[in-house]
This record gives sequence, structure tokens and C-alpha cells, in this order.
Amino acid sequence: MKKKQKREKYVARPREMTICAPEKKVRLAIVCSQEERKYIKMLASYEEMTLNDFVLNCVRQRMKCTKSHIPNEETEEALNASDRGEDHRKHASLEDMFKFLGI
Repeated sequence: MKKKQKREKYVARPREMTICAPEKKVRLAIVCSQEERKYIKMLASYEEMTLNDFVLNCVRQRMKCTKSHIPNEETEEALNASDRGEDHRKHASLEDMFKFLGI
């Protein structure tokens, strides 16, 4: 029940990483046996897809993240504070920032 409440309260943020096809397409060669190629072609035909689309679809499914990206309460509050412009620190240089962080 608590997860539902968190989901309702969660505000989607534009900080998502997306996987996009590049404007310029490139060619990819896959080395496999003739039997493997036949099997992949058969699977693609069952899905009524081209070989290219089938392989890309399989890869894209593997690239999907299965972890939950709903922030916990502490992270949610930090993101909200940042959106409100609170708790921002300015440093004159990277060295100053690293000193502040103790690195």
C-alpha cells in the first residue's frame, strides 16, 4: 500500500536517460553459424519482423533497466529542495569544491 502512495506522490522529472537511435545509421555484422541464422530468421518471421528489426528489438529489451527509479523520501526531498533553489553551494573552482567535499 505504501508503494502506491509513493507512486501517486512522485513527480516525474526531466532527468531521464533515454536510448535514441542516432541520426546516422551504421552497419553491424554478427558472426553466427548457418543454423543460428536460420533460427533467428524463423523467430523474426514468427514476429512478422525483419531480421534487423527483430535483433534490434531483442537488444532494446535487454537495455531496459529493471530497477525501480522511484526515489526514497530523502532523495525526493533533496530533489524538491533543488527545484526550489535551496541548498545550492557555489564554488570558485573545482579545487574548492573538492576541498569542500573532502576529496
